[in-house]
Amino acid sequence: MELSIVSDRRATIRQLQAISQFSRYIEPGKPGYNLQQMILGTGRTLNEPRRSWAQEAGKTRQTIMERYVKAVGPNKEQYEVIHAVVYQPVELVLLHGPPGTGKSLTNTVLAMLSAICNQDALLGAPSNRATEELVKKLVVERNRLIELEPNMAGKTSIVYFDKHSNTRVALLSPEPKEHDETSMSHHFHSLMFADANGITRNAKYDKQRDAQKWLRTYDQIQQGKEPSAAEVVNYLATYDENWSRIFRHPSVQQTVVSTAKNAWQLDHIETNFGFVAMDECASALEADTIIMATLCRHKLLLTGDHQQLRPVTRTRVLNEFYQFQQKSAFYRLYKRPEAGRPYPIIMLKINYRMHPRLSQFPAEAIYGWLGSAVNTRFDVHRAFEAIERYWNSTYCQKWRECRWPVPSNQQIVVGQGDCRRLFFNVKGSRSAPPPGSLSQRNFANINFIVKHVKNLLESGNIHPSAITIIVPYTEEKEELKRQLANRIPDDAWEEMVLSSFDGIQGAENRHVVASITPANEHHGSTIGFLREWSRMNVAITRAQEVLWLVGNMDKWMEELSIFAADTSISGASNFAMFLVDLQTLGDVVDIEEDWETNRLPRLPEQADLPPEKWSREIEHLPEPDEAELSDFRRQQRAEVNERRNFEAINTIEVELNRERLIWQAQEDAWMRENQQALNMFEHEIELAKIEEDKEKKAAKKSAEKGKGKANNPWLPSGKELSKANGKKGPQLGAEAVNLVEQLGIGGDVSDELEEGEVNEEKEEEEADEVEEIEDIFDPENPLGNGEPSDPYFVSDYMSCNNRAERWQCRLRWGYI
Repeated sequence: MELSIVSDRRATIRQLQAISQFSRYIEPGKPGYNLQQMILGTGRTLNEPRRSWAQEAGKTRQTIMERYVKAVGPNKEQYEVIHAVVYQPVELVLLHGPPGTGKSLTNTVLAMLSAICNQDALLGAPSNRATEELVKKLVVERNRLIELEPNMAGKTSIVYFDKHSNTRVALLSPEPKEHDETSMSHHFHSLMFADANGITRNAKYDKQRDAQKWLRTYDQIQQGKEPSAAEVVNYLATYDENWSRIFRHPSVQQTVVSTAKNAWQLDHIETNFGFVAMDECASALEADTIIMATLCRHKLLLTGDHQQLRPVTRTRVLNEFYQFQQKSAFYRLYKRPEAGRPYPIIMLKINYRMHPRLSQFPAEAIYGWLGSAVNTRFDVHRAFEAIERYWNSTYCQKWRECRWPVPSNQQIVVGQGDCRRLFFNVKGSRSAPPPGSLSQRNFANINFIVKHVKNLLESGNIHPSAITIIVPYTEEKEELKRQLANRIPDDAWEEMVLSSFDGIQGAENRHVVASITPANEHHGSTIGFLREWSRMNVAITRAQEVLWLVGNMDKWMEELSIFAADTSISGASNFAMFLVDLQTLGDVVDIEEDWETNRLPRLPEQADLPPEKWSREIEHLPEPDEAELSDFRRQQRAEVNERRNFEAINTIEVELNRERLIWQAQEDAWMRENQQALNMFEHEIELAKIEEDKEKKAAKKSAEKGKGKANNPWLPSGKELSKANGKKGPQLGAEAVNLVEQLGIGGDVSDELEEGEVNEEKEEEEADEVEEIEDIFDPENPLGNGEPSDPYFVSDYMSCNNRAERWQCRLRWGYI
């Protein structure tokens, strides 16, 4: 049999859609003309500058906008983006947002501002996951706007424009779906209800009867009944004929969320989007971005980070433009010379995700500097405390003893020596693909991750949902999933997040464990996917509080000088710098247990056996043919030795130290500017801890006296019991006390009481101290100068339920 592959150079459907939409003639001065010229590379100046949104909105709406922006509390760079879109007559803005800097939040805030200005908005993203995140954030921002201005509830709506096939499935399913109030099925039901009750009218023909029929079928489905085949056909046909009417509401400003590949359908109906934002634009194909741009009438915001994942093209063999498609429209517009671009580029610089220890290296190596917001500098969610207890436990003692020391010539950095960022050097591990595949896996890494996760969960210090495991290859992901299912009881692993590097962009979690798979047994400089730093950049920027990495550092360090000096590999030098950074800060832990076996249990029954008896061993790779190597590689491998590696490490250390000094200077400047906010946040955390300790002591005291609910939400409160029993104080019977013990709230009640009696006088003193500290801040006179504050602020402050909310209110209104 003869097998031949014929190259097909036909364009993809999305390419044709983008070409057809973007090649339409637009008269000079008309909406969309300048955007078309700028993306094509010919536009330099605006022909007829339009009035800004703020000028067209009027004073009343300007006041609402100002109040809403103040409630959001954007940082300096976020406000620059808002000002450029709302207050300047520009048509295109590029927003460069490093990981965790609030790109999506900025998009959703601008969407709400466009609604205030009587402009429909379209928010897009290249993937379904990204659009769903946008919908969640939009719902939060819309609720915030309605709290400030209740009249906006009937003037704004959110529509999640999903694929029609998904909408049809939702219409035929009685189960409620996620984002139901924003879904197409929900909005179409509202449209049919209005038609059936004569609220809407059609001049051509009466649709009231069809709408009533549709509602009857809908009610049957919701009640679990099966309509006839003819009724289902008419039911879906009515949707196909009328779905476009959802976007023609004359008195409601709509914010539509859609994937770029699905948004082209909106061009065939009467839509008028005054604001269009493309999230994760740097990882979207240029055709997708062009489709979104052609739907824009006034303002286009392209948001992304070209230092993260690039566009993915799955037709490498069949498409002669593969290399071109790997460059997004965002990248092309970002790299245009400053003299020839008539649009602003704004970079966000404050990270709201990662602890400073985790954000420091990405900032030094790529972004220059990333400030860490106040919320990242304190362990508010206690995840780090939980993992720190695990790290300091007896089980981890053998790892602590194998941690690399910090070189004496290194500058001590904040948090150095803790367990926030660790690299577990699994000695002797190797990677290889299964027969007939190119996707690699590393059995030793899988073993370590499974054992670590299992022990961490058994310690009870952390919930499974706070753990994310990311791996670079599909084969390793599937193998890791099988091992977790076989070796972790009670399916606790199912609540964890397991993803590939390419599928995790935009996500975050408290504790991230990343497998760095490549470990070529013959040549350590064969680092595979690590050649593209964008993937590693995504991997190391997902953790909020703790990042643990697993790999074979010894194998890479053997030939560090090779990939560190290879200028043909754009990201290899960053990877070499990352390895040296881990070593110089003492964040490497040697693992020399039984991982060199490179085996896995084939069956669940083998998991309890010694690793030597596991029946699956990873394959050995053949020695590569020298003739297949490039001249550079052949020469480098011939000359590699310890001296060259030592010189490469010293060169990288010098560069790292220079970058650290620059980063530290900027960090110190930021700390000086925000010291008051940091002190206030720390003060509020201390108050919250005092209050929490007070509640725990009160729970012990009430349990001792047979009163209260022992801080258990399942038991009635003292007020509820007093109302029910008609007594003055809270009463708790013997049955409730037994229930407290059965539920295991803080262990057995009697055991807790044996630890020590509660000192009532001390409790009262602490309560008085908390009240005295809190009373220092007067909402009527927040600055202490006798001048009254904004009445809207006073109202907002008085509606707060606890100290954390009151502090956030003060920060939001600028009284900190």
